[in-house]
Amino acid sequence: MLLHGLNAALAFLGWRLGTVDRGGALAGFAVGAGVAAGLAWPGYLLLLAYFAAGVAATRIGWRRKAELGIAEARGGARGARQALANGAPILGFGAAAGLLAGGDGSGGAAAAAGFVGAVVTATADTVSSEIGKALPGTVVRLSDRRPVPPGTPGGVSFGGTLA
Repeated sequence: MLLHGLNAALAFLGWRLGTVDRGGALAGFAVGAGVAAGLAWPGYLLLLAYFAAGVAATRIGWRRKAELGIAEARGGARGARQALANGAPILGFGAAAGLLAGGDGSGGAAAAAGFVGAVVTATADTVSSEIGKALPGTVVRLSDRRPVPPGTPGGVSFGGTLA
């Protein structure tokens, strides 16, 4: 019960601090509740690390991103669509791990590994794109290796890749 109360409090706090909008808070709460039910504290703490990394990466270089017109809308607050785009696979693996292990936090090994992979992939995607937009340097589209403006979907930079 403590974990579910913490999840509700953090969803509300995220909304109040402007890191998520109302829809993002509700979607984040749903993802967090599912992960908490499936993987208990270990899974939930990994989910929190992902969220913290995303918030921090969004704030890095905010002024430059805003000047270029590529900063996240709404002051960086993520919405339900963004929360669910990464949260759905995370929730799916977290719930599967919980079901396979009876919801005691140990998780089914394969589903727990999928959960970790989904969280790590979402973290890498968010951090690389946000840091990449914040740093100067050439951005190229991998499909044709041509330079593109920073913030272009599919654009890759050295700084973003390194992040």
